[in-house]
Amino acid sequence: MIDSKSLSGNESRDLARFGYTQQLKRTIRGFSSFALSFSLISMTTGIFGDFRQGIRHAGPAVIGSWCIAVIGQLLVALIIAELSAHYPLSGYGYQWASRLTNARFGFFTGWLLLLQWITGLPGICGVVGEYLGGLARSQGYAPPGWLSVPAITVVVITAAAFIHIVSIKVVAIWNNAGVITEIVGSVGVALVLLWAAGLHPPHGFRFLLNHTSYYTGQPAHLTGFVLSLLMGAWCLT
Repeated sequence: MIDSKSLSGNESRDLARFGYTQQLKRTIRGFSSFALSFSLISMTTGIFGDFRQGIRHAGPAVIGSWCIAVIGQLLVALIIAELSAHYPLSGYGYQWASRLTNARFGFFTGWLLLLQWITGLPGICGVVGEYLGGLARSQGYAPPGWLSVPAITVVVITAAAFIHIVSIKVVAIWNNAGVITEIVGSVGVALVLLWAAGLHPPHGFRFLLNHTSYYTGQPAHLTGFVLSLLMGAWCLT
């Protein structure tokens, strides 16, 4: 059994090596910490929001490009694991870049990462807004033209900000429930689809080599392939 006091002392000594004192309060447990990271990946958002676009632009061949992206992202994950073990500090990319190169480059890296969050969060909320708006209109809860995607996106961002302001524990509970639901639902849907494909194979293996764009009807060639790699990298990061 791990002694929490001993662990806290070790963390304080590690931080002292970098000129910091222990200040962060440990308010979430191990699974909640995992859930926060898992929710950033967001399998369902990536599949329904981005994979769909890859299929449309590059055809079924996009599946192969995502397999390549998985290998690249695995290497990135190993590098991040090594850096976080050597520099266990908040601020991740800013801290790592500053200590591996210099403070100016770290400052530049920190701002790039901040811009990533500023643009990435509205993008994810936009996918939610597009889904909720379409669902409401299809069920007759809103007439055509109402509940625009930007308006719903603003509401989703505001709700998320409010929950974070109220309590990080509330965020952890909410996020834990969402991650458990997402994992169970994703695995369940995958098993059902694999079972259905085994009973009635819709296409042969050659279908996965088809790189025709559904938008233009023309071969996607390199453009669609590169686009699919970028989306795979973004979703799997």
